[in-house]
Amino acid sequence: MGAKAKQDTDLQEVQSEQQFHEREWAVQRFGWTLLALFLIAGISGVFGDGPLAHLSIASENGQIEFDRFARRHAPTEWAVSYRQNRNTSEMLELAIDAEYLRKFEVRAITPEPETTRITEGAVLFRFEAEGASGRVVLHVEPQQPGFVEGTFRLNDAPALTVRQIIYP
Repeated sequence: MGAKAKQDTDLQEVQSEQQFHEREWAVQRFGWTLLALFLIAGISGVFGDGPLAHLSIASENGQIEFDRFARRHAPTEWAVSYRQNRNTSEMLELAIDAEYLRKFEVRAITPEPETTRITEGAVLFRFEAEGASGRVVLHVEPQQPGFVEGTFRLNDAPALTVRQIIYP
């Protein structure tokens, strides 16, 4: 084999190794980028606690606080704070979309409602209001994974739409 043929073979090997290394570097960059995205998502609260994990939606007479991301069969809370006029009744009515509520198991409600009844498309909880403002906490457990959406309504205020992602 001549010197020219050996040089051509060596050059082909170097080019082949260079192509392999370039593909390997591209895969490494993709892996590092993916790892960084998962790290940022975790710190932000997409997988648990963090600034994106909790959400609060307010209306004219109250607000609802809940976890934007929850896990199936893991306890979570809906905290409903209310403000009432002194001219309104002494009862607080909380209506929750029945289809939405069906996707959760209600473990406890603090304080306990005076009455609970099913109305057209909603479950209505009535509480004795202990003053102009207060808080009701529903301890719930998601029963199925996926994207869930429902409405909450305090007394006669417009309904508030809640959207959650339930992980398996």
